[in-house]
Amino acid sequence: MKTLRMFGALLLTCVMCLNFVACDDDNENEPSLYFTADELVGTVWSGTNKAQDNYEIKIVNKTDLTLNIKSSEGTVYVDNETLKYQYNQENGNFTSSYNEDQIKGQVTKTTMTFTVGDDDEQITLNKK
Repeated sequence: MKTLRMFGALLLTCVMCLNFVACDDDNENEPSLYFTADELVGTVWSGTNKAQDNYEIKIVNKTDLTLNIKSSEGTVYVDNETLKYQYNQENGNFTSSYNEDQIKGQVTKTTMTFTVGDDDEQITLNKK
């Protein structure tokens, strides 16, 4: 009889341990692919488009960024232009505009990809 009780207590203990393990939420430990709005501030992104124009974007604060664009020969197209932007930290999507053109894209922890206006060309910049 004592052996049966001991076996029952051991079985109950094992079942309770498994229940606690099954309730663990593994999603908490997975890092996000996207910056929070605070983490994005101060980052610098650079790269080129198909025409080999050099782009540099600096995120100044939660609403402003600066844009620099130069040709591969050194001609300055845009010099430290301040633009307003909106950023969604849940999915990394951002929008901005330059003159009449809409800029839409996505920021991950390593790349910023966007299109300008109705152009189908995607420009990808890397985090410095």
